[in-house]
Amino acid sequence: MAQVIKNLGQFAKALEPKIIATLEAVAEDTKQEIDDHLQAYYDEYDPALRKLLGRLFYQRTYQLKDCCKIGKPTINNGKISIEVYLDIDSLHYDTKGADAFKTVVAANSSLHGGWDVSNLQSGQVPWSVIKNNDGTSYGNGIQIWEDPIHELIDNGKLITIFKKHAKARGLNLK
Repeated sequence: MAQVIKNLGQFAKALEPKIIATLEAVAEDTKQEIDDHLQAYYDEYDPALRKLLGRLFYQRTYQLKDCCKIGKPTINNGKISIEVYLDIDSLHYDTKGADAFKTVVAANSSLHGGWDVSNLQSGQVPWSVIKNNDGTSYGNGIQIWEDPIHELIDNGKLITIFKKHAKARGLNLK
């Protein structure tokens, strides 16, 4: 049955479910992009190989790989939003000296085993250098946040994803 819309407020309310569904789908694709980069980060380095050489820097828990989360859609002052984020609070490391924040910052700087980045042995970068978390890469590999955000924002992938999901819900955008 056709819906009668008499004012802009009713129009906005009628569009709200479609916009929320679109944002939820966009958030899922965004999370997948970040998860793909997290997997690539894990694939590029295996600390167990160091054990073969007689030194194991850290034992993998795979918590970082699973820390990308999607928040609930929120409506505030007529704006609908949803967050995709790395949930640092979900990281609980047992290793002495392990620090979730330092791990994420180090991983976003292309470094592995970030819980001990102040250890200058084996060419690690000191925490004092990377603590500002400004997106600089100190390694040669994946940056777990900078790389997917560059792909999504700078390369326009997020706009393409949004248009695809909006169109699927009858919202054709140019």
